[in-house]
Amino acid sequence: MADLGLREIHDYLVPLAREAGEIILQAAQSVSSIVEKQNSTDLVTETDQYVEAFLKNRLLQKFPLISFAFIGEESYSAGVQLTDDPTFIVDPIDGTLNFIHGFPFVACSIGLAVNKTPVVGVVYAPFLDKCYSAIAGEGSWVNEKPLPRIKRTTSTLQQCLVISEFGSDRGPKLDAKCETLKGLLAEKKAMVRGVRATGSAALNFCLVAEGCADLYWELGPWMWDVCAGYAILYEAGGKVVDGLPCQSFEDPGIESRRFLAVRGDMDSVVKEFWEMIQQVEILEQK
Repeated sequence: MADLGLREIHDYLVPLAREAGEIILQAAQSVSSIVEKQNSTDLVTETDQYVEAFLKNRLLQKFPLISFAFIGEESYSAGVQLTDDPTFIVDPIDGTLNFIHGFPFVACSIGLAVNKTPVVGVVYAPFLDKCYSAIAGEGSWVNEKPLPRIKRTTSTLQQCLVISEFGSDRGPKLDAKCETLKGLLAEKKAMVRGVRATGSAALNFCLVAEGCADLYWELGPWMWDVCAGYAILYEAGGKVVDGLPCQSFEDPGIESRRFLAVRGDMDSVVKEFWEMIQQVEILEQK
């Protein structure tokens, strides 16, 4: 992978993400052309599409298509497969609903995967002016300062601050998720310290990497939501396991759409969390 020049790629992506962030900030003053995708909670704006086109053009000019593939949320079509080839995986605006409402947890997420594994990640939150980044084997940073590797771990689920999201599926899966979250919060069950939702999968990964939260549980995110955050979390000493009960603690991969991001080596806490998940048969449905 060193032959790809991961440092050069990283150093190009960081200012590029900041440029995209400036476009997002300017567009936030007058959000227009809002279109529903799946339902009224799953939205896309003209800015999402413009920023993705801007990023794709700049990336493929610098790194020609003959060497690198590109997958973006707004240009993705069903049936497109992630291969082992070096692939830029982009979410131009992670947290579109937040962007529309002026809620500041909005991010431009640019990841590079090789052999389907994230090796470079940049997540820039323009409203917060925080830029997280990572290079496989070299570390992770926030605003160009090293992100300390996670040392403190939590021994019980009850001591955890958990991040989760409700998602855009408002049918039976929502009921199943809510039952699980109720169990996490209830006095006679897990009684975790709290559950938070930011509305941005990319930033949720970064918050765990930064040590602001212990776990991030979500079912449904796509590879562009998580690719960059994956790299940042791993380089900070965290890990990802299956978001549903499993026989092993292996990474499910960025295409799995079921994630439990963990701050450090906390297998006993993961087991506790898996035991709290309700209506697994519903949550497993595609």
